Amino acid sequence: MKKILLTGEVGVGKTTVMNKVLNLLRISPGGFKTARCTAGFKIVDLETGREALIASFGEDKLAPHPEAFEDLGVQAINGALTSRELIVMD
Repeated sequence: MKKILLTGEVGVGKTTVMNKVLNLLRISPGGFKTARCTAGFKIVDLETGREALIASFGEDKLAPHPEAFEDLGVQAINGALTSRELIVMD
């Protein structure tokens, strides 16, 4: 299995590059992506669409919810390992 790792500072376009490559490949990946939401940050299972809050905005900082990431993120990767050609962790 080939592996590609994209790294960089926040806001440089890693997710944009990933989305453009996925559109060019025209395949449906498994795994997960994270996104900002009104409450903080969420994780989204690419296969099922399930979402969970992984960090919420506090008064002056983010409050992490690692159990949500460990639950949904692990399920998304395990599901993708058995059913997808491409696994995304964003």
